[in-house]
Amino acid sequence: MKQILLVPILILSMIHLAKAQCLSGNCQNGNGVFLLASGDRYIGQFRDGKIQGTGSCFYTDGSRYQGEWEEGLPNGKGTRVARDGSRQEGEWRKGKFVRTLQMELIQKGITDKSQTGCISGDCTNGKGIHVYASGAVYIGDFLNGEIHGIGVCYYPDGSKYQGEWVHRYPEGRGTKTYADKTTRTGAWKKGQPVDERGRIVDVVAQHNDNS
Repeated sequence: MKQILLVPILILSMIHLAKAQCLSGNCQNGNGVFLLASGDRYIGQFRDGKIQGTGSCFYTDGSRYQGEWEEGLPNGKGTRVARDGSRQEGEWRKGKFVRTLQMELIQKGITDKSQTGCISGDCTNGKGIHVYASGAVYIGDFLNGEIHGIGVCYYPDGSKYQGEWVHRYPEGRGTKTYADKTTRTGAWKKGQPVDERGRIVDVVAQHNDNS
């Protein structure tokens, strides 16, 4: 009887596992869209067939996470937004939320942003925190002294951009959160939002329409 019961259970398990698949793009080494066996949907970077880099995951419970990943888990700077709109924004380690951005800034002693320049880390070739004279604060990767890689920038007007950067500009996938908390997630090129064909998107008009 146990053997008979194991057959349908095994079949159901195989069907469940079969749901995990790459829907589009390059899910080995590049950018792609991947449907997990759990039903969660990930959009972002892959390395050696694993979720690695920066990306967004939309969970079946209605929540979502956008930020840095390592070995298939949220790791680094990121934001988790629950179904009810509550947020956990800051540092993640192996899928667990460890500290808020405010906590990190307090630890670095730059809550008043009175000190400018590289406050912490390696702002030449590595990860660091840089405070600009404008009041903007960037936390993330640097290359040859420039913002380059993955990071988040908090602007004095209350907005922020989190995602990929190339030579000081938002470029690649990222999310811009405006001062009124509305967001725009997608592709960027030299600081400008673009569509799937690389054409500049009129975000100002869209932003006004949605406000």
